[in-house]
This record gives sequence, C-alpha cells and structure tokens, in this order.
Amino acid sequence: MKRNNSFSIPNYAYTDNDMDNKSQAHKDGLDIMRQMGETPKDGLDKIDQEFSDLSIETIFGGVWAREGLNLRDRALVTVATVIALGRDPMAVKPNIRRAIRTGITDREFREMLYQVMHYAGWSIGGPAMKNYK
Repeated sequence: MKRNNSFSIPNYAYTDNDMDNKSQAHKDGLDIMRQMGETPKDGLDKIDQEFSDLSIETIFGGVWAREGLNLRDRALVTVATVIALGRDPMAVKPNIRRAIRTGITDREFREMLYQVMHYAGWSIGGPAMKNYK
C-alpha cells in the first residue's frame, strides 16, 4: 500500500499573535525553558512542531513548572534519570546542559554519576561522562 505524502508541513515561528493561541501551560513551559537559557529553536522545533508544542506544554509547562523542587534540583534528578535509563545522547546531552546552566557543579555532577552508576550499572558511566565532557 502506497502512502500519500502530499501534505505540507507549515513553517512555525512563535509570534506574539501565535502565543495568544497557546495554553497557559505552554506559555509557562516557554518561561521555564528561557530560565534555563533555552528556546524551542535549540532542539525541540528541529524535531517536529507538534512534538515540540506537546513537550513544552507537558514536560516544561507541567512537570518542570510545579512547586516543590527548584529548577536546579529538577535538572539534577532529570539528568540522573536519563543516564540511569541509558537514554540516547540526544536525550542525555540537553539534560546535562540544563543541569550545568541551573548551577550543578562539576563535583556534584560527578558524585551524582557515581551514585547512579552504582545502582543502575557501572557501564553507563563511560558514555555519560563522555557526554558530560
């Protein structure tokens, strides 16, 4: 069966007018990203616009915007999680950058990595350290 690929992908750019049509969670997510020195153009928009919008709204505007943990602590927990799960460097590298941008020191990163290696498997340490450096 042949797929019909005769659709066009719209060119999305965030304008003030577009932002009026976004949910509050999406706006909050963009604010969280800006606080960490990021924009969707840094990575998410390069993957797919709908994927980007959903990620911004649910991950950053939902989970990251919650009270209870500051951005620094959330970044440390998140990078530990993606490393422990053995995620692709495409998922690990941006989370390492977020951890650094939110104030995680070299010593704290290393200690987190050694802790994670002990519980999640020693072999995850090498790739994680390579992505860190």
